[in-house]
Amino acid sequence: MKCRDVREFILTDYLDERMSGDAQTALERHLAECGGCREFEAQARQVVMEPFRQADRLYPPDAVWEKIHARILEENQARAGSRLGAFWAGLSSRVPLPKPALAAAALVGVMAIALTFTLHRLPMQGPELARLDIEAEATYVAALLDGTSAASVSESGENGGFGTAIEEYFL
Repeated sequence: MKCRDVREFILTDYLDERMSGDAQTALERHLAECGGCREFEAQARQVVMEPFRQADRLYPPDAVWEKIHARILEENQARAGSRLGAFWAGLSSRVPLPKPALAAAALVGVMAIALTFTLHRLPMQGPELARLDIEAEATYVAALLDGTSAASVSESGENGGFGTAIEEYFL
């Protein structure tokens, strides 16, 4: 262990006797070898622990704990006042998601729904784009190659055309 880590453990867990296992063994081994940390531990014990060694341990009355408990219940009920609030309170207590992750998941869901509706509104998509009227294209190309206007004149003699914007403008 490094001296910095040992001194932090001394001030947090070691003096309070909250340390156990391998960490305590390693800390005590370090204290046996390092004079600076031993001196730090002795000073910390004298300054931090000794003034309170003779003090009586005080426990608050039960009424204080009851008031704290009642206040916590009031705050929880205030948050869960509506059905939506109750739903979110129940969900957040069961699903440990950080708020940014929940927001990101909601955003992805909204984007997926929007994309789905957008794609379903397009007139042609995916394989439908490949299913163009090949026969009409072939007739149009043949008419261009022949130099005739047979493609734009139907059998009844009407000017049917191919329905292009330029045709509609001139015809």
